[in-house]
Amino acid sequence: MPGIPESQISPSIPDSRAHDIRAYLGRLLSSRQFSSASRRGQLLEYLVAHTLAGDAAKISEYAIGLEVFQRPTSFDPRIESQVRTEVSRLRQRLREYYAEEGRHDPIVIDFPPRSYVATFEFREPAAALEIISAPAEPDAAPRRRFSRLTLVLIAAAIAALAIAGFFIIRYRLRAQASQPINAIVVLPFQNYSAGRQDEYLADGLTEELTNDLAQWRDLRVVARTSAYAFRDKPEDVRQIGRELSVDAVLEGSFTRQGDRVRITAQLNRTSDGYHLWSHAYDAQANDLLSIQQDVAGSIATAIRQIRGGGPPPPAVHLATTSPKAHDLYLQAIYQYNLETPQSYLKAIQLFQQATVEDPYFARAYLGIGKAEYAAVVFSVINLQDAMPRIRQAAEKAIELDPNLGDAYATLASVDYGWDFDWPKADEEYRRAIELGSSSNARSSYASSLTTRGRFAEAHEQFRMATEQDPLSVSLPFNEFFTYNFERDFAGQKRVIARMMQINSNFFGAHALNVVMSVQQHDCATAHIQADWLQKTYPTVSPTQAVLAYAAACSNNKAEALGHIKQMIAMKAQAYQVAIAYALLHDSDNAIVQLNRSTDLHEGQVLYLRYDPFFDEIRSDPRYIEIEKRVGLIP
Repeated sequence: MPGIPESQISPSIPDSRAHDIRAYLGRLLSSRQFSSASRRGQLLEYLVAHTLAGDAAKISEYAIGLEVFQRPTSFDPRIESQVRTEVSRLRQRLREYYAEEGRHDPIVIDFPPRSYVATFEFREPAAALEIISAPAEPDAAPRRRFSRLTLVLIAAAIAALAIAGFFIIRYRLRAQASQPINAIVVLPFQNYSAGRQDEYLADGLTEELTNDLAQWRDLRVVARTSAYAFRDKPEDVRQIGRELSVDAVLEGSFTRQGDRVRITAQLNRTSDGYHLWSHAYDAQANDLLSIQQDVAGSIATAIRQIRGGGPPPPAVHLATTSPKAHDLYLQAIYQYNLETPQSYLKAIQLFQQATVEDPYFARAYLGIGKAEYAAVVFSVINLQDAMPRIRQAAEKAIELDPNLGDAYATLASVDYGWDFDWPKADEEYRRAIELGSSSNARSSYASSLTTRGRFAEAHEQFRMATEQDPLSVSLPFNEFFTYNFERDFAGQKRVIARMMQINSNFFGAHALNVVMSVQQHDCATAHIQADWLQKTYPTVSPTQAVLAYAAACSNNKAEALGHIKQMIAMKAQAYQVAIAYALLHDSDNAIVQLNRSTDLHEGQVLYLRYDPFFDEIRSDPRYIEIEKRVGLIP
């Protein structure tokens, strides 16, 4: 019989109970898992002590940071997430402990989501029976304690409870079946290893499980970007379900101790937080590949059972049989997801090393192509040098695994953005989506459809991409141009507002606000946004671009030309320089820069057909000739 969580029903705990809790806490802190010498044990002792003292309401992240983690007085919990992260890990470790070796402990300590107040559940079935049992007559003989009528009534009550229990169980089973899992998110697995050197393994496991489950065609799996928005945030699964529109949340932990690893995973329903499935896996560290396969297969089987049958999930195949190649691959994924210029370069090296260890590792070749493409965007690799390598990597990945959807999407980006071959790219994008590619593939296809004037189809692709990745800022950023080319001012405002809601410091949201404001001749707003970008991102060439646009909007030619000069010195995209000249009504220099953009195979040159910035020169024969060069018109 479950106990009563004391700290939830009253602000104070009886002295007898508090004494029992302190005694139990002492034993718990002497265990290996919660040693009082460890930070985890110190945190547990601190929170329990304050709860028992009745001053839990005074506990704050700031106080915990100073008193438990010895942070300086300058500690700002709004910026540093250490306290939230450690409490989340403590909560998870307690639940794992009580699920296994502590399952017979007399008291269960827990911390509800987003709370630092401990709850205490007493596992005392005897006491519970005492509450509901009637006291015996002191002089009555045991065999005459109950009358015949009383026994009959008790028997009837037991029968009624049994019947009620049957219907309750049947109702719960029906309720569970009536809430199928059609959408799921894999939250970042917590790394409980001693050091941060294993962080890449926990992140890599999360990434691989997401990819494996995404192969299930009728299961929507939320993309990594949105899943990681909840990293180190103790959000209730019901809130996560509302924000991501998912039916279930998969979360877990990774621990390595010496040559052993332990992975725990649990699946919870978001409608009510109901626990659906959980399992723990223990193995040798060099057997991580098999564990990953087991976890993915077990989860897929559990989901199918909850659904009540239906089509079987796709078989989970190992991407490589080489533990060393797999480890290098996970390191590369970790570097890639750091999303910095240097981390992309490191990722390329690690992906390449993985292919040396296993020349048949298709996903590693795909990783090379994606990392090279990202490095081009960050201008740390030359576009002209990178594109042939990206094509080669994508083609190799497809040769090794013809069902790797993202490889087709990467190849399509090269065929359209570099070769201007729309028919071939269109076919490859469709193949990528047919195979269940990522939200990024849909977004790339949508942007390509926009350049062809197929705006309704583009919006539909963006809609489906957003279902996969609802908290991505890149999706509304890219969809802005669809609305922009349609001259849909309301749509532009809407996606800018969405970007600001997700991340108010996102460069793209402010830059596109400048673009929209300039086109609406709202020069005051354009200057406000451009000035903010200059203060926040002073060293990047796109900042000089928006400053030039704002200056041109105010007819300040000298200032605009000064920014154009800096753009050229910083090797800004020729297409962006062309826009600045077009705003200054300098059609000759605008055409020169557009031809240069075409020669350099800048992907943005494909915007030519519908970009409002060039409305003034759209009928210029030289402009039309450029449209023909990039295949926008016959």
